[in-house]
Amino acid sequence: MKALTKALAAFLVVIMLLTSLPFSGNYISLTGFNAAAASEESISCERHQLGDWTVTKEPSCSEEGSRYAICSTCNTTFTEILDKLPHKESEWIVAEDSTCLKKGLMQKVCTLCGEVLRAEIIPEKDHVKSEWVTDFGATCTKSGARHIECKNCEEILEREIIKMVPHIYGEDGTCINCGAGCDHMCHKGGLLWIIVQFFLKLLKINPVCVCGAAHY
Repeated sequence: MKALTKALAAFLVVIMLLTSLPFSGNYISLTGFNAAAASEESISCERHQLGDWTVTKEPSCSEEGSRYAICSTCNTTFTEILDKLPHKESEWIVAEDSTCLKKGLMQKVCTLCGEVLRAEIIPEKDHVKSEWVTDFGATCTKSGARHIECKNCEEILEREIIKMVPHIYGEDGTCINCGAGCDHMCHKGGLLWIIVQFFLKLLKINPVCVCGAAHY
């Protein structure tokens, strides 16, 4: 019985202590709760009164920006995304010039961030022909060769054979360049040459061979 009386007395003391504490700070008052006071401390705004906007990041043509403003009533911070800026297009810039062997490339870029906005292919250029270039000259024993090439890329555009040049015979009847003897039929004689020689003399033409020897 005494133990129950002591427990009841202790419980009453705790209740008295709790009901005597004020409603402030970190303490809770079970009997003195003031709903009006609580609503004043947790103020809410039906219409926020925002101050000046402060830019935290300037927008560019490659990235969005941001800014914030604070309500002067409830101190709530509001943030806002700022849209990217439009690109500023440059004039056409030749990124790679064309040649007679390959196409080129030209671009329009943003003058602010350098991003390529437009690109176009430049057609190949025409070849520029050179004069005839001799590969090796003709002689009295073999033909020569020559070609036309592009002045820019040196690609060969045309080829041509150079005809052999005639022998140049000396007084001894041999070519002064290659030493070959004259192969005209007048040096071979025979019945055919006698007939040809007759008509040459009759018509008075070709009195001398190419090598200088007399025909009649």
